[in-house]
Amino acid sequence: MSEKEKTENVKKKTSFRRVINIILIFLMLLFTFQNLESIRVTLLFFSFEIPLFILIIVLFSIGFFTTKIFSRNKI
Repeated sequence: MSEKEKTENVKKKTSFRRVINIILIFLMLLFTFQNLESIRVTLLFFSFEIPLFILIIVLFSIGFFTTKIFSRNKI
């Protein structure tokens, strides 16, 4: 495989991944803004009330960026 073919192949994967990422973010935002009530969260010895949409955004972001960090080495 030539260098040009490798470059084009990487560009195709990047654009496909970008489209999938945009779709996932859109779905997450849609789901998030339909869940605006507050909930009680208990973590070990701590308990606090937090709006559900903030919890969803934080957990989605942690998962999203963790995946990005660990899959960065694979091309």
